[in-house]
Order: sequence, then structure tokens, then C-alpha cells
Amino acid sequence: PQNEWGGGVNYQGLLPLDIQATVSATWARFPHKKYMVYAPSHGSDYRVTLVRPFLLVPDLSLQLRYRYKERGRNVTPTTQVDGHYLLEQTYRHLAQADLVYDNRVLKLTTRVAYTHYHGEVSDPAQGWLVYQDVQYRPRRIPLNVALRGTWFDVDDYEARIYTVESDFIYNYNANTYQYKGYRLYLLLRYDITPNWNIGVKYSYTQYLNRDDFGSDYERIDANHRQQWRVQMRLKW
Repeated sequence: PQNEWGGGVNYQGLLPLDIQATVSATWARFPHKKYMVYAPSHGSDYRVTLVRPFLLVPDLSLQLRYRYKERGRNVTPTTQVDGHYLLEQTYRHLAQADLVYDNRVLKLTTRVAYTHYHGEVSDPAQGWLVYQDVQYRPRRIPLNVALRGTWFDVDDYEARIYTVESDFIYNYNANTYQYKGYRLYLLLRYDITPNWNIGVKYSYTQYLNRDDFGSDYERIDANHRQQWRVQMRLKW
């Protein structure tokens, strides 16, 4: 049976001072249980994005994002009252600011993100993330360079913060940040010919408040992990 009923509204337009605004709101009800929610529930999701270019610096812009999400979830996987699972409403706030400079050769992005999570029963949690991203695409050399340094301090998984990284062609790399630490990566991609290119990516992540890294079969007895990846692509 169908397990979601809802609706939403969206707005996109230009505000005074050349501010580009995107606003959305969605509401949903779930008459049947789903993952981590073993009873009927409801939720809502609100998002606001504002983009303001700097008139004195044509290639510089400020992007502000805010998201508020409410949903139901189990208090614990086994908590029941009179034979019914006990749910709580949880609330998640995400605020993010990006300062972006992009002249089509050099792109610099500075991001600051903050998240706060709490529930009717669950303990509150929060997290911070700051990164500096550099992307360089010279006009006369078929080379792409992407470099990023990220610092994060996130209480737990409920307050997690997501980011998307530059990666190889046909690859999508989204990272989930929790705990406290930092991550660095460097990506180089060179077009040897129009139909042949090679890419190399190195990444290093270290936790400052843990003695292990990963979970299950990927767990290692160290607080850091480094990776080397190489891709060669030939098309005809």
C-alpha cells in the first residue's frame, strides 16, 4: 500500500538588492510504519536559499541556506506502550553560509555550517563544519585541480553534516561528518588527448576524539585513514 501522503509549495524569484531566493515547504503523513518508525507518523521540511552577488566584485557571491526538518521516529527500537511503539517528534536545523569567488579559472569556496538536533525525548546534539575549497582550471592547460581542507566537530550521527566532494567522472562522492577531526583531499585530472584522460585523488581523514576508524568490516584500529585512487578513461 501507499505509505506517503503529502504536498508542498515552492517559490523562486528575485528579491530587492538582486537577492535570488528559493523557498520550499513540504508536508507528509505516513500511515504505515517505515525504517526506524514503527507506527503512523508525520513530518515537514522547510528550506530557504538566498544568493547575493557583490556588485563591486562581479565574481564574488554570498549564499545562505537554512533547512528545518521535523519527523517522527522510535524512542528506541523496542519501546512499546500498550502494545504500540512509542514515537517522538524530532527536530533538525541546518544553517549554512558559502562565500564563493568564481572567475571560471579559479573558484574559491569558504563554507561554515551549523546543525542542531533535538527530540521530545532524545538528548540534543549539535555540530560545526568549516571548509576551504579550491578549484583551478587553467585556460591553456587541460588540467583540473581540486583541493579542500575540512574541519568538523559534530556530537553524534543525529547531528551529522553532509558535503559533496569533487571526484572522478561518473563518480559521486558525498561524505557524512560526525565526531571531531579534519579531512584533506587533492584531486588532479589531466586530459592527455581529447579522448584519453587520467585522474589521481588522495584523501586523508583523522579523528581527534576516537581511537578507531570506520565500522564493521571497514573498521581499522587507528584514528586516521588515507586513500589513493587512480582513474584512467579512454573513450572512442
